[in-house]
Parts: sequence; C-alpha cells; structure tokens
Amino acid sequence: MPSMPEEKTSQKRKRRSLIEFPTGEDRKILGICMGIALVFWLLVKLSGTYRSEKTVELYFSLPEGKVFSALPPKDITATIEGTGWELLFDFLRSSQVSLSYDLRGVKDRFVLSRGQLRSEILSRLGSGSMSIVELNYDDIVLLLEEKSSKRVPVGFRHRFSFVPGYQLQRDPEISPDSVTLTGPESQLAGVGEWPTDSVVLEQLKKTVDQTVDLRPPPKGVYISADKVKVKISVEQLSEKTFWVPVTVLHDADSVRVFPKNIQITCTLGLSRYDSTIAEDFEITADLRGAALPKDQRNTALLQLTRRPDHADNIRFSPKSVEFFLIR
Repeated sequence: MPSMPEEKTSQKRKRRSLIEFPTGEDRKILGICMGIALVFWLLVKLSGTYRSEKTVELYFSLPEGKVFSALPPKDITATIEGTGWELLFDFLRSSQVSLSYDLRGVKDRFVLSRGQLRSEILSRLGSGSMSIVELNYDDIVLLLEEKSSKRVPVGFRHRFSFVPGYQLQRDPEISPDSVTLTGPESQLAGVGEWPTDSVVLEQLKKTVDQTVDLRPPPKGVYISADKVKVKISVEQLSEKTFWVPVTVLHDADSVRVFPKNIQITCTLGLSRYDSTIAEDFEITADLRGAALPKDQRNTALLQLTRRPDHADNIRFSPKSVEFFLIR
C-alpha cells in the first residue's frame, strides 16, 4: 500500500511525456513553413478578381462673373474591377483620383457625359487591365449664369411673453440689420429678407442680449454673415392720466358742448412716461348732420382720433358729450 503514490506519480509523468513540444530548431522550421504557406495563400488570393470603390474628386474653373445655377457634385464614386494585385498597387499609389475641367470658354451649358467620365478615370488608374463597372452618376449637366449680389434686411423670427407689468421698450435691435447674398441671379430674384432661426423667450422682465443664427442659404448661395446680435430691451409699465379738450367737428359758432375736457388714462413704458403729453391725443365730437334745435340738448358720441403708438389700454370717460345751440 505505501507504494501507491509513487505509481500515480509515474503515470502522470508518462502521460505528459506523450505531448512533445517542439524544440528551438523545430520552432524555426515550423515558422518557415507557415510563412511559405501564407505567401502561397496571398498569391492565390491576390490573383483573383475583386471590386473596389474609388472616390473621384471633381474641380471646375469658371468664367469670370459666372456661377453654377445648381452646384455640381464635389465627387463621384466609381466601382472598379481588377485583380487583387492591381487593386492593391492602385490603393498604395493613390486612394483618390481627381479630374479638373476648365469651363472658362463655356457660355452657359456644359455636359460631362458618363462615357467621358469613365474614360478619364480609367486613364488615371494604375493598371490598364482594370475596368469600371459602375458610376453613381449618369451625365452631369452644368448650367452657368451671371453671378449676382443682393443686400437684404435680416428678418428676426421670434415669440416673446412678458411678466405682467412689462413690455418691449422698443423694437429688437439687430446687428448687422442686413446681409449680402451672392449667387445665381435666378436664386436671388425673389429674396426680400433673410430670416434668423426662431427665438422663443418667456416671462421677460429685463433686457436680453443674444447671438442668433441666420438660416443657412441653399447650395450655391453665399451669405456675408451667419450670425447676428440681437438686443431685446424690456421696461416696466406705468399708468398716466390726461385731460384732453373735445374737438368739435362741423359745428356752428353758437354750438357748445359739455363737458369740454375728457379724462384719458393709458398704459406707458417708463421710458415714455415724461415725454407723453395731453397734446398727443385728440378726442372729437362730429356734429355733421345733427339737428340743432334751439335751447335743446342733444348727445354726440366721442371718438379717439389721435393717439401715440406707444400708448396702450387707452380708456376715456365720459363716452359722449351733450351739445346745444345758444341763441
């Protein structure tokens, strides 16, 4: 019985001896064999036919004072076919192809045909045996027209709400308040202003300075600025009361009205409080066609015929006056 551990140990050693790891010299031979196999595998794989996509950049020289009516593509994609070796060498040589076209002798129209594109791309590939199996564009028709510039005002798109008792002190101040657009005359003809992105501000009670993005122009049109600064001036409101004399229209010399002065109350911003006076308002009583029996009183409705634009919530009392003819 004491000999059993020795037997188990000897059996483990025997099993380990069945797995023989390569020696240093054997590892070198194994590495060489694997390298040779990899080379043959690459030779076989690269000898096959494959397809690959290549980006072809397009460049155009335009006549003086001309622009494209619609921008052409900056690049096109060509699907090329060739052996693995050809595609590998072409990639190592250049991953992109560029084509340049001088249109300075063109008046208004130039057609870049699909066949011309295929031919010129093939001439720039590294191997003559490669072929183009697909282009992502058919014929490219380029229309040219006169380049135009136009100065238009900036249209501020906004929606405001205010804390009760506050309002705008003045219209929003925009800097710059206009921009210059440059591009095809046909695209600029109907442009009357250039809008900003929409600005929504709620519960305003103090002045706000903000930078606002302009809407991006369409392709082929360039704008002199892409942002504007906007100042939104806010002020507190206050009420003010005036006594305004009644102006009688179409009256006789002997007609009298009562009362002669009417009380007007309005809401004003604090910045206009002192500068707004009773003479800014006019209340009239029109007696045209009214019967004027002697010694009898009649009533005429009052109308507010003049008021400053900055005055709101205008109320006046009474709403009518009595008039009578004095003998």
